[in-house]
Amino acid sequence: MKKLKVIVTILLVLILIPLIAASTFVFIMQKTVLNKEYIIGKLENNNYYDNLDANIKNDLEGYIGPSGLDDTVLQDIYTKYKLIEDVNTVISNIYIGIDASSAIETESIKTNLKNNIASFLNNDQKYTAEEESINEFVDQIAQRYEQDISYSSYINQVKDSIQLASKMADKYAKYIYFATIVLAIAIIFINLKKYKIFKPIGIGVITSGLLMSIMNIFVNARLDINNIVILNNAMSTVVVDIIKSILKAVTIAGIAYIIGGFILIVIGNILTKDKGEAWKK
Repeated sequence: MKKLKVIVTILLVLILIPLIAASTFVFIMQKTVLNKEYIIGKLENNNYYDNLDANIKNDLEGYIGPSGLDDTVLQDIYTKYKLIEDVNTVISNIYIGIDASSAIETESIKTNLKNNIASFLNNDQKYTAEEESINEFVDQIAQRYEQDISYSSYINQVKDSIQLASKMADKYAKYIYFATIVLAIAIIFINLKKYKIFKPIGIGVITSGLLMSIMNIFVNARLDINNIVILNNAMSTVVVDIIKSILKAVTIAGIAYIIGGFILIVIGNILTKDKGEAWKK
């Protein structure tokens, strides 16, 4: 009977180890990548709005040369407040699961740009342009702004991935948490006699911590995180920070599990006065 308990305990611990790691990873993802407020916070902390503003202005200036207009026509066609609102709308739409760029309003940009062009034409009588070409230029500027805000070429792929991950997390996270708790309780129940609960639980926890630490080391070794480039410098900075934050959370959890597991094993050995032979009794 005692040998059977030992075998069952070992099997349960072997199952508990990946479950602890999986539940920790799911929890971290739910609090980071799958959390809209976390992402918006990262955008703010990494000056994403300012960097994106600089990128947009640089991109829009590229249309000035071919148009023959002065770059002053681009001044104040949108506000910083509008840019922030548009970016946050795109982020919200991603997590809601609708077209990320559908709510970006560009009519105000077109109106401001047309007014600037009209002022420029009044002050520069030498410049002549047909209304059709001006309207085409205005549409190009508005479209470019929308593309730079929403990354329209990639955003639907991101939205689909986030939606899939969120659905899977919402569906399976509770089962993973429940299974982890049930296994821990089962191990405790089987080894309740003579305080033997501490050592098997400690082994499971410390091994999970080691597994997470090894995975973290592997990712850092295989991935050149600091040189990751996603779309542009503004987005790359945010993505790198998010990845580092996730790996840091995994590192902290792994170290905490290793320390906690070691403490449980020591407590188990002290209480059983067995110094490593508790499972054999």
